[in-house]
Amino acid sequence: MPDTGGELGLAPLFPVRGFEGSLSEYVEQLYWQYRAMVDHAGIRIWGKPLAVSDAAAADGRDRLFWHLITSGTSEGGEEARRLDLTRCAHLSRVWDLLERCAAGDPRVRYWRQVDWFGLHVRVAARDWSMVAVLLERPNSLVLRTAYPVEGRARGTLRSQARASWMRAWAASVSSEELYARAREPAAPDRPRLPVAVTHAPAAIERVRCWM
Repeated sequence: MPDTGGELGLAPLFPVRGFEGSLSEYVEQLYWQYRAMVDHAGIRIWGKPLAVSDAAAADGRDRLFWHLITSGTSEGGEEARRLDLTRCAHLSRVWDLLERCAAGDPRVRYWRQVDWFGLHVRVAARDWSMVAVLLERPNSLVLRTAYPVEGRARGTLRSQARASWMRAWAASVSSEELYARAREPAAPDRPRLPVAVTHAPAAIERVRCWM
């Protein structure tokens, strides 16, 4: 079955198979895509433009470009990462996903998250088939990594987004208002649920793209 870009119909893949050139020329084409996306596409999320990282690899290219097109294990360091042809082929879709996010496409989800990456923004397709991770700086966003998401990992990604949206919603409501809502009498035909559960369904979409 052909890969049609998931629910969003993302851009076609750019696989090495069928590329008329050497592997090094293929990587150079990928780097051109990366720099065009970061330097010239005009992508801005929450008013912040994409930017390159502060570090260069041994070949002079942006170090995070190599992070985008390689993969490794949690036990291995950067030196243990190896070229990942699946990630390479998806780079064109990363560009498409970020452009759609910047344009306000409602089929793209994005949220702030703090974990071992630090403070960053995650951008995902609505069907959770792809995610991009951007490090957040005061005046820019740096594309750290991006990859297709499969199987149970999609559920994990969805749970992370939901947790972030709920924290944003809770932060937007004062403790006094929460207390007042908690003391409101429940409708006689149904038991009163905890506040977080009662208000979660309506809150999720309102804070989908929180600032």
